[in-house]
Order: sequence, then structure tokens, then C-alpha cells
Amino acid sequence: MHRSLATAGILSPCPVPSVSWAEIITLTLPNGDSLHGELIERNPNNGTTVLDHPQLGRVEITAEQLNPATTKPLWASSVSAGVIGNEKDGDNSLSVSFTGKTRYKDEQQKLSLSDSFHSSKSKDSEEPPSIDTEKGSAELRYDKPIGSNPDLFALSSYQYDGTNDSGVNTILGNIGVAFPLLKSETTELTISIGPSLLWSGGGITYSSDTFCSNSHGGATLTADLSWKPWH
Repeated sequence: MHRSLATAGILSPCPVPSVSWAEIITLTLPNGDSLHGELIERNPNNGTTVLDHPQLGRVEITAEQLNPATTKPLWASSVSAGVIGNEKDGDNSLSVSFTGKTRYKDEQQKLSLSDSFHSSKSKDSEEPPSIDTEKGSAELRYDKPIGSNPDLFALSSYQYDGTNDSGVNTILGNIGVAFPLLKSETTELTISIGPSLLWSGGGITYSSDTFCSNSHGGATLTADLSWKPWH
């Protein structure tokens, strides 16, 4: 069985900047003032930064004279939910959706968990109500760097489709290697590939389905692209 997942974003083309040997930096002081100038030297041993200021000339700033660097939180989570209802001429419909994501990330590992649920029901005039959509999913993934570029990953996901006659429940297990191809403050692109094991079961006709309630080996190739327009 093959599973493919792609998360797409929008990349904005921008002109290539002209080549310059001078690095212009901005240092923020505790009182909120900023110093802009050409970087001359950074000393990682004592945290001293030396820059050439247009008006002040050579300026040497110690780490104690700067605002402490803000550290990114190790945990990040988001939740979204929505309800839509319509009624007209005796016909009505109701849709409910929920999505939740949480992630832990440090220099040595990354753990992510996501889940979602979507249900929609409708009822025509003088007809019994019907379930049009009833789907849910959950995914747990763990990444561990093994070198300068590739990461090892393990993934387990569950898919639920209540409207299926067979294959209501689907479980996928996947391990392999992930290659972070692009990584910046606004954009991340990762390609993951590796062997997988798929199981599917459940439903009123699952017993007569030759593919149901059996495990199937395969391979999975996924591409994950995320983009933040502002940061």
C-alpha cells in the first residue's frame, strides 16, 4: 500500500540581493534603543560584539549591555474548531470540525502529535437524516538527528472513516530517513522515505473484503513544506 502526504505553502519569489562583503547588524539595548552598524568582530568566549557605527565609529558591546536573547519555547500547540449549520425550506445540514496540533522540539529531537475530526449531517424535507462525512485522524511522529543533514524518524498514524462499508479503521506504521532540504526562520521543507506497514479493518462488509483485517507492507514517501509569511 502506498501513502503520500504533502503539505504545501506559498513561496514568494524575491530578487537576489547584490553581493556585499559587509554584514550590517542591529543590536538592541535594554532601554529599547538600537545600534545599527557593520559587524567587525564577534567574540564567542566573552560575548563581545564589535561594530562600526556610522556616527559613533568603533563600538564594543558586551553581552551584559544587550537585551537577553529570546529563547523559543520547546512546546508549541494550536487548536481550531468550527460549526456550520444551514436550514432552508425544510432542508438542513450541520458540519462540525476540529483540529489540534502540538509539537516539542529541541536541538536533539522533535516530537509532534496531531489529530482532527470532521462530521457533516444533512436532512432533506420528509427524509430521514443522513451522515455525509464522519472522518477522524491522529498522528504521532518522532525525529532524531543522526548527522549534519539526515534524521531518523518513526511515525504512527490512525485514520477513521465512519461512512466506509469496509476499512473504517486504518493504522499505518512507518520508519525511515528524513532529509531537511530547506530550513530558515520562515520556510521548512523535509522529505521522508522508508518502509511502512498498513492495517485496515472494520465496517459492515469487512469480513468479505480480502484486503480488510490484513497487514500489508510497502513504502512511504512524504513531503512536508511549511511557510510563515511573518515571523
